[in-house]
Amino acid sequence: MSTLPLDGWLTEPPVQPDANGPEDVPFEPFDARWMQATPIERFDYMAERYADRIAVDDGVTRLTYAQVARKARALAQRIDAEAPPGPLVGVFRYTALVPIVMMAALATGRTLIPVDALHPQDRQQAILRNAGAAALLLQTGVEIDTVLPDLPRLDIDLNALDDGEWPVGTLNMQGVAGIIYTSGSTGNPKGLAWGLAGFTPYIGTRTNTLHLNPDDRIIALGSLSSAGLGDAVFALMNGATLRIVEIMQAGVGELLRIMGEEKVTILSFVPTILRSILQMDEAPAAFRHLRILELYGDATLANDVAFFRTKLPADCHIRLVLGTMESGEIFSWFVPKDWNEAAMTLPCGYVTPGRSVAVLDDEGRPTPVGEIGNVVIRSRQMALGAWQDGRLTPGPFLTAPDDPESRVYTPGDQVRIRHDGLAEFIGRVDRQVKVRGMRADLGEIEAALRQHPDVADVAVVAVAHPDDTEIVAYITVHRPDTPPSASDLRATVVAETAEHMAPSRIFALDAIPRLPNYKPDLVRLSQQAQRDLDRGVIPTRPASQDLEPEVVSAVEQAWAATLRDRAEPGLSWESSGGDSLEELQLIHRIEVALGYELNVPIEGDFTVIDLARAVGDAITAGAKPLSPDDRVAFQDLEI
Repeated sequence: MSTLPLDGWLTEPPVQPDANGPEDVPFEPFDARWMQATPIERFDYMAERYADRIAVDDGVTRLTYAQVARKARALAQRIDAEAPPGPLVGVFRYTALVPIVMMAALATGRTLIPVDALHPQDRQQAILRNAGAAALLLQTGVEIDTVLPDLPRLDIDLNALDDGEWPVGTLNMQGVAGIIYTSGSTGNPKGLAWGLAGFTPYIGTRTNTLHLNPDDRIIALGSLSSAGLGDAVFALMNGATLRIVEIMQAGVGELLRIMGEEKVTILSFVPTILRSILQMDEAPAAFRHLRILELYGDATLANDVAFFRTKLPADCHIRLVLGTMESGEIFSWFVPKDWNEAAMTLPCGYVTPGRSVAVLDDEGRPTPVGEIGNVVIRSRQMALGAWQDGRLTPGPFLTAPDDPESRVYTPGDQVRIRHDGLAEFIGRVDRQVKVRGMRADLGEIEAALRQHPDVADVAVVAVAHPDDTEIVAYITVHRPDTPPSASDLRATVVAETAEHMAPSRIFALDAIPRLPNYKPDLVRLSQQAQRDLDRGVIPTRPASQDLEPEVVSAVEQAWAATLRDRAEPGLSWESSGGDSLEELQLIHRIEVALGYELNVPIEGDFTVIDLARAVGDAITAGAKPLSPDDRVAFQDLEI
């Protein structure tokens, strides 16, 4: 792989990382001594110092630091004795077992590949095929239909783990600690390899920025295979309490209860979903103990931050972060409470410590201050490379010409560096299209539509035609009975961007489909846009209101009865954990409720509305009505 000679690096932010943030909160700084230590050394220090404090709480199991340490040592000893050398795939629910597995894998020098047991089976199978694992760690009670039946398997019962000793030997700090699978731009899981060398410095930077300390209660809402793991690491390395919540299972009401009753102090989330949560009457009381709110994403709306401040404690600090799964944080900052610049979006921050950033033009030359350019990152604290078929490959990374331990990565973001050192996010190269020969940024269109008071959520995709590109917007609205008009929505976009960026089609949905990391599922929406283009400019109601209420009601009730406590508004069938047998039960219940023998051609994943539309189409096409005798027989049928 060739290297890329670059100059013009931005390396140090002009302010301290905690500026305008928790500067007065006491904590134990992560000094040079700890920057050179291993994660196990840091954890042992915390486990001894705060032995009786709660380390992790998943709502069912609460473990102290001493208990986590004992169980992690016991598991490490078992892995060393029973698992063949090589990477370990772990399939778990996000419970108190997860940090124990993490520490045990680190101690044995094994590469850990975590898989969320709540993710769809096809995603789990794709990861298993790609991982090249030597053994499978499986949480007791979790079932998996593995595509690798001969893979050695260790069933792990949290309650059976007692005590042991850390394996003897020195950790290979240049080794691969873990593999995180993202959804990838095509929807297929994409593995990223993270090493030990940059692990502790990254923890140190975050500790010193947020002033993490043992009084913190960090709530982990992210997927087991993404942000949630970071929350676990940052908590355990600082004596804090990790509060795990599987929000898709628990629901927003339970989240608010936990936030308030258990005095959560730090939350990292995405603005689009948080906006809806903070509109609930219970939100201010629930968030009353929060001292830091971190917002991840691209462009953050100034209106959102202003609204959030009305619901949060006066002393809560809001931190914006722009980053990628490949690089971690790139730009970040605490937004000053008196910030009042008149702009639709806020700057995304200063260069995060531990990274060097160059902003280059299309010829690879540094851009002057105030001009738009492409972001290039250099750091030792990024992913080591891609993980493909069980081996480390360079992937999208280059080697820094003057430091073989640093990687260089181009994330596809465009920014403008201001004279005060703050970066303004402009957009993503892969979300820029040409409409009538002019540039259109899909992220800018989304930001503009969010400015409309009737729009609750939005995602925008582009559909290519032989002669041009068509922009299609999907929205959810606050008041489905009185949705905004297409002309009003387009006028909002034109006022904030340009005329050619106004969507040609706008569709209202009950919920924007999302990936496990809460980002919009743009692959799925692009596929849906192809199907929707012959359906009129804008439905006057969300998609569910185009259908017969009896059909929608029958599908909703059958869905809830089949999935039971896994049913969650807005989630697709696979995201809810529905399998093929349950799909038969689902269709059966709908047939009984509506009185028709149904042949429903559903392929792949689907939502309640997808299924309701397919059922309605089947009935319209002449589905056979069930006779009274047939209906009784169907009711008695066990599937």
